[in-house]
Amino acid sequence: MKMKRLFPLAIILVLCFTSCSTISTEEEAALYEENTIEAVSLVLSDNEQALLDIINNHREDLGLGRLEFNAAIYEVAEEHNLYMITNDALSHNNFNERASKVAKKTKAKKVGENVARKYNDVVSAFDGWMSSNSHKKTIEGDYTHTTISITKSNTGDLYYTQIFYKE
Repeated sequence: MKMKRLFPLAIILVLCFTSCSTISTEEEAALYEENTIEAVSLVLSDNEQALLDIINNHREDLGLGRLEFNAAIYEVAEEHNLYMITNDALSHNNFNERASKVAKKTKAKKVGENVARKYNDVVSAFDGWMSSNSHKKTIEGDYTHTTISITKSNTGDLYYTQIFYKE
């Protein structure tokens, strides 16, 4: 007997709780879109964009494909700049760890890296890389995607890390 009285009450409570949404479907969709956009958007600095443009123009001049910028791995390059600044040294230390992070965040099958420091502008950094066979080979290599981070140290020196990968 008690069950017969409780069942209608339970149905009324369920209807009340499930129909009390204060956000419309359109608003919910807009919130999702805003969060999705924020999660993947990154604006390169003028220097980072300029260096990417120089490298892509060089690759195009050689008939190679342009590298697609990937914001999802930017922090990997930026962290390495901070590591080099902290150690006051140019290095490829821990490259395998960075390559693993890139592979986990992307579909990378091949990862490469160029680093530089103390070049006052991106043209000088690019020229420095091009005068080194190993760095030039990386720039002209069989890669499809990249990220570039340029970080200024407390002493004003610029540190550059560019990560390349191929899916």
